[in-house]
Amino acid sequence: MKCESCSADIPPESERCEFCGSHVPRAPLVPASAPVPSRSEIFQRIKSSAEYQAAAIGQGLDTPAVPTALFFQTGFLAFFCCAAGFMTFIFALVAGPMCVFPLFMLAIGIFGLMKSGTTTYSYASAEATPVPAIITSKRVEMRGKRGTLAHYFATFEYESGERDEFPIWEQSLFGKLAEEDAGVLIRRGPVAVGFRRVAM
Repeated sequence: MKCESCSADIPPESERCEFCGSHVPRAPLVPASAPVPSRSEIFQRIKSSAEYQAAAIGQGLDTPAVPTALFFQTGFLAFFCCAAGFMTFIFALVAGPMCVFPLFMLAIGIFGLMKSGTTTYSYASAEATPVPAIITSKRVEMRGKRGTLAHYFATFEYESGERDEFPIWEQSLFGKLAEEDAGVLIRRGPVAVGFRRVAM
């Protein structure tokens, strides 16, 4: 080993150069990284965690009757269908064949309302259930005529290896999710209503 100041040869364990007296810098000790837990160990830790044990006995599983965003979406679609139905009736009386356009819009509205209504009914009739899961991905899909309506989604992997993608109706919840986080997914029917991260 050589001294950085005078280039003299010095023993590797030296703290100062015996020739010029310069301090010999030491490389910081790098702590050994903790072993990465296997997939089965991750799920075992989730199930033995305080977060999962509390959720399993129903603590903190209070959820809204209907997510706010889902409620407003269903209400908007119902209003849209009423407006499109009224326009179809008026066009049928006044313009005859021109009623095809509002009739088409009515059909789109009814389809969306049925889909939203099914989700609302499934959510309302289900109980909140805790499930050990790992977040594998999250994404934002922009919709609307000008692409200004953000819809949030997250994919969760279960212990069985199966995966489900859920719409995330609450933006605040979406902001708390991070890919590769492991924890307790709180699901109610087809809707993810919460996630409790478990430290690994």
